[in-house]
Amino acid sequence: MLTGMQIQNFKAWKDTKVVPLAPLTVIFGSNSSGKSSLGHLLLALKQTVQLADRKRALHLGDENSLIDLGTFADCVHGHDLGQQIMLVAMNSSDDSRILRTLSSAALSGKERSCISGPDPA
Repeated sequence: MLTGMQIQNFKAWKDTKVVPLAPLTVIFGSNSSGKSSLGHLLLALKQTVQLADRKRALHLGDENSLIDLGTFADCVHGHDLGQQIMLVAMNSSDDSRILRTLSSAALSGKERSCISGPDPA
């Protein structure tokens, strides 16, 4: 079970620090503060896992997806293509793991992403 996550350079979030997760997690804040971005990233991860293409780091979406987040430039904090998007997940065994590190280095159609870390095979 996921017990926490940290997101860097995704949409409104430069760095969330560690966000603890529980069976019921409530996120609140002012309008346009980035609350929905946390759910958007989780949906993007879900639709990535459901793809047959295991080499794709993150499926940002298309017309048949759960969510369409646009391009890497739309998703990276400040639209700064020199930055990387990073997601770190913690589980109940206190094991922190970098799930995805994305950058604009590899260009693949609409999505600009590459993966570093463990091979997702």
